[in-house]
Amino acid sequence: MNCSFAPDPAQQRDPADIPNAAFWPALNMTTFCDQYAIDAALDNAMIRNALMIAAAATNRRLATWQSQQVAAGFSTLADDQLGGADILPQLYLAAAYNTAKADLVRRSISTGRREDAEAAAREATDLADHYQAQATAALAEIQNQSATGVWLI
Repeated sequence: MNCSFAPDPAQQRDPADIPNAAFWPALNMTTFCDQYAIDAALDNAMIRNALMIAAAATNRRLATWQSQQVAAGFSTLADDQLGGADILPQLYLAAAYNTAKADLVRRSISTGRREDAEAAAREATDLADHYQAQATAALAEIQNQSATGVWLI
């Protein structure tokens, strides 16, 4: 599988939002596939699964912060405006989408023994680590923390 995830404009992705827990924004497969250049060979069920797992993981990592926001009177992430801008939902989506991309990249790693398969696996692992680091940076920004501290959670 190609780890670059070159998009195929002919691939039909489900345009419907993927519901999330009430506080968090919905995810969208079409947006995710367009923004993160998801390989057309991946079927919608696999992508939807990766997005749902990523949302659950992101929600779990932000659970304490969410409780603090709810206690402060915010019923959704969009209600909590950072500097008057609607940036928090975008940071949340960046965290969830980067987590999903990292998951999809990891799933694509070949277990072959040939040198080229081993090199591709190393490249895919590095790429997955990159996307996971991007997710961690977004989580840190939401919580107004250092990414190093969030990574250790």
